[in-house]
This record gives sequence, C-alpha cells and structure tokens, in this order.
Amino acid sequence: MQSSKNETARRHVIDDESNPLVSVIIPAYNHEKFIEEAVRSVWEQTYPNIELIVIDDGSSDGTAHVIERLKDSSPIPMRYLTKENEGICRTLNMGIALADGSWIAILASDDKYSPEFVRRNMEVAAGLGFQKVVLHCDAYIMNTGSVVTGRISEISIKPPAAGDAFLDIANGRCRIVSSTVVLPKSLMQDIGGYDENLKAEDFDMHLRVACYSEYYYLNEPLFYARYSPDSLGRSPWV
Repeated sequence: MQSSKNETARRHVIDDESNPLVSVIIPAYNHEKFIEEAVRSVWEQTYPNIELIVIDDGSSDGTAHVIERLKDSSPIPMRYLTKENEGICRTLNMGIALADGSWIAILASDDKYSPEFVRRNMEVAAGLGFQKVVLHCDAYIMNTGSVVTGRISEISIKPPAAGDAFLDIANGRCRIVSSTVVLPKSLMQDIGGYDENLKAEDFDMHLRVACYSEYYYLNEPLFYARYSPDSLGRSPWV
C-alpha cells in the first residue's frame, strides 16, 4: 500500500467545535474519466474545515495516475492510498479509520458536490445541535458527459428518508442517495463500520444506522449524481 506524503497538511487539521472537521472519503475504482471532477468538487467547497481521503481500490484503468497527478496540488489536507482490489466495504472502512474528522461524507468517485454541499450540511447540523443525525439531500442527475438531465426529487416516486426511518428503509418506502449522506463518525463506530462480507454496502449500513439515529433531508440540490451503465447505483431516483 502506498500513501501520499502530504503529512504536513495533515498535522494542521483541527476538529473545531463550532466548525467541525468533515472528512470526505472517495473510494475510487476504474473511474479515470470522472475522478478529477469528484476531487476538484471537494477542493472547491466553501466550508473551511475539510480533509480529503482518496483510496484507489486496485483500479485497472488510469484512475491512480489521475489521482497521483492531482494530489500534490490539493489546497486542502489530502491523503491518497492505493491498494489491491478488496471491494467497496473494505475500502470504506479503511477510509473511516483514517478519518480525523468528527463528521464523515462519502463521495462516489463518479459523482460530485456543489460548492455549498458541506457548508449547508454543517449549517443544518449546527442548527440541530450537532446531534447524531444522518443528513442527506436532493441531487441533480447528470450523464457521462456531466450534462444535467434531471433532478431526483422531480423524478422519484418515493419520499426522502426522514425522522425515524428504520421501517421505511426496511420496506423500501423511502429514498436515500447514499453519496449525499453526511453523518457523525461516531455513528459509523456505533455500528462497527460496513459489513465486509457484502458487495453492496448501502442498504445494510442504513438499516443499522437507523437504529441509532434519525434522518434529516435537505430539500436542496447540493449534489450531482452521475448515472452511467457501469455505476453501482444504477437508478439513483428509485
């Protein structure tokens, strides 16, 4: 396993009570066409206290080369690791273990944030007293050419997860675009992280997290979800 040498920046990361550190984790796999957009969308955040952790899960395309080219230009603390392919759940657990922030955001390597994404989530979290809550938001849908083709709230037939959402999640009665989720790191510690026996992580994680917290939906399109034939999330509006 290799990591970037951006340790000086890492030492300057501070988890402040009024502006808590948000650790954005990008698990990257075979997204050389999109990974730069994802990384730069984190760099362009208006929120002042962010670190970025990118883990390449043994990509067979040029994903690792793109990240290598970018990492030394990062304007925020950024760590980059590359490893053998072990799957999304193992990769995410590694990222969470490395995170210094008290809040976690996990960005798929073919999606991207709007510049206000983290700031708006932290404003809402502050208004809720930084309690254990899962935040998620509306999103634009974009194609492989980064052209917006719709908005999930205008297409989805299901309401967003809100409040005590366990039964709604279990019965498929609500929607969560998982790459829009921002939540306390302590919640992921409460559930013991992702189940590494699974190939797809989202449903199981949300069921377990819903036992410990409520959900809060930001009815704002602060995110761009890419819909492409090789995406794990093939229908982000369902």
